[in-house]
Amino acid sequence: MSRPRNHVITVFITTNRFKPDEPQYANSAVMQLPQPANDTLTLIQAALRAVERLYRPGYQYKKAGVLLTELSPASVVQTDLFSDPAQQERWGALMRTVDRLNQRFGAGTVFCAAEGIEKDWQTRAMLRSPGYTTRWGELLVVVGAVVFWGGLGRTIQLLPLPRHGFRGTGGSPFRP
Repeated sequence: MSRPRNHVITVFITTNRFKPDEPQYANSAVMQLPQPANDTLTLIQAALRAVERLYRPGYQYKKAGVLLTELSPASVVQTDLFSDPAQQERWGALMRTVDRLNQRFGAGTVFCAAEGIEKDWQTRAMLRSPGYTTRWGELLVVVGAVVFWGGLGRTIQLLPLPRHGFRGTGGSPFRP
């Protein structure tokens, strides 16, 4: 399956707002790509141009991020007069090769040097909120009985769960 292409890339950086004794700075830049792209090299080049515009020396940056917006299917691309379809196909083949190598030998086996060779930082996901509303695998499963709260001035009812449970059935066991 092809990755969607995006037409706009937004980069943001900010200092730690919880340290008011340090100089504060937050900014973002929106980069319009000449045509939608889904190859890593084009996206990294656009992001680096944005960072060059945003970066100010003398600040202790806490957070940075990249947003890809105005997504379109990879199969629907309107090119401009000066685009080179052969070059786009070569870059597409390169990205497919990189993806296959990383799938086969593990994520990060092949990467762009702009990502840095030594990664002395790690994403802190230990405080990440559970994805109950976005991931089926993290959906809570209740065993036993469900507490139904009828609202103000009402009583609490205990409802037995159906024997098969209710994970992804579309019905709600919460209705009395």
